[in-house]
Amino acid sequence: MSFVLDLRLPPASAEAVRPLVARTAAPDLLQVGAGPAGISRRWRSWIADELADGEPILNDEAPGGQAAFTLTLGGAAALAETVLVIAEHVGAGWSLRAFWVGDRLRAEQDVVVQDLSALCRLSGLRRDTRYRVVAA
Repeated sequence: MSFVLDLRLPPASAEAVRPLVARTAAPDLLQVGAGPAGISRRWRSWIADELADGEPILNDEAPGGQAAFTLTLGGAAALAETVLVIAEHVGAGWSLRAFWVGDRLRAEQDVVVQDLSALCRLSGLRRDTRYRVVAA
């Protein structure tokens, strides 16, 4: 099974996305990746699923089948900080979803970035929910 951190950014130019990709290359963050725009004109983007040293962010000892992912302490902290950095660069209007390939999307929830960061820090990202960042 593949774990995915699906990041959806608003339409942007390559020049607008490059600083975010560069900024998240820091060792205490999770690298944001971005490829060329698809049919939707949104950049295909994602967040790395491991820390810079190769440590996974998912806790391997967590029981499977849970509604929310259990992250390692380092992974949870890095994801929480990465979410804040994305908001610094993008503002509102983007979304994040953590899921296993094949999980169904059942809900979309509007959140302010501080609440999303807190959910990440507490391993509270539900597998069936896309979190849309809105202005505070």
